[in-house]
Amino acid sequence: MLWENKLYQEDLGETYEYLKSILGERKSILVTGVTGLIGSYLIDLLVYYNRNNNRKIKVYAMARNEKKIQERFSHICKNDDVHFIYQDLSEPIQCEDTVEWIVHLASNADPKTYAQFPISTILTNVEGTNYILEYAKNRGAKVLFASTMEVYGEVKKATILEEDTGLLEFDNARAGYPESKRVAEVLCHAYSQQYGLEFDIARLGYIYGPTMKIDDSKAVAQFLKKAIKKENIELKSAGKQRRSYCYVSDVVTALFFIMNCEKHNQIYNVSNKESIVTISELAHKIAEIGGTKVVYVEANLLEKQGYSKTRDAVLDEGKLRKQGWIPKKNIDQGVEMTIRILQNEKGV
Repeated sequence: MLWENKLYQEDLGETYEYLKSILGERKSILVTGVTGLIGSYLIDLLVYYNRNNNRKIKVYAMARNEKKIQERFSHICKNDDVHFIYQDLSEPIQCEDTVEWIVHLASNADPKTYAQFPISTILTNVEGTNYILEYAKNRGAKVLFASTMEVYGEVKKATILEEDTGLLEFDNARAGYPESKRVAEVLCHAYSQQYGLEFDIARLGYIYGPTMKIDDSKAVAQFLKKAIKKENIELKSAGKQRRSYCYVSDVVTALFFIMNCEKHNQIYNVSNKESIVTISELAHKIAEIGGTKVVYVEANLLEKQGYSKTRDAVLDEGKLRKQGWIPKKNIDQGVEMTIRILQNEKGV
């Protein structure tokens, strides 16, 4: 089990030490999408905090699949002050308690899913976010919405700032993911204007780490899966696109820095300027660290349909750094940590 992994505990411990004073500012938090890459790390960090402090944060963890929650969080006990909510975001939020913050992470995050289930992808992002905002309005909670760098589309700049906009393609179902995230962002602004709700938006770069689902079809997840198994890494394109990557613990610390800001109703890019590489460079980097090699193969139709059409996607996270946030792991350190933890987890 990942929680019992010594290296993973060390990773959580480092994150805890960095965030300890900021975490102490929080009283209660509701997190959606807790079985995902970011959500599962976030819940583990809050459990780690509660076990190491007399003052506990009340945590509400929401996901639709009860079995997955029980499997992923079997280590959580009553004293951890974590309350699970089993529901789909296609219906109003079933929580009678009042919370201080809602971190809304739930979304289809797998490119194959975008291609196979474009309608549910759109509805989860739009209707689900509306239910979250409605609950927040009624309970006086603030909302931190996890958006994506894909909302920018194709921007003709070396690096992308929060105020930039670009061109998106609309003639395919794959566009449903970034477009529905855009609509969800507008909903946040609308609830703020109409009801005075406070929110922030985190536009995430490409995230990776030991909590990622190994069957995820994103390139970085597939590369890591192969490296852990000591198999050849399959590169299914020329891989010349430049991308902003960010290790999962750095993303989680970014979210808490955003919540801790005095001024809200802001948008922040979340990435790491020390983790900008092309997809091909990433593949070879993972192969080198994992002790394997890169081979070129043809992507199947479903994989091609799930690919982002954007060529380069490099975020400028300077606005968030001005709030005091500093990511701790560059791409080499993050990849090495991920491989070490998962190899240890799998007994490799």
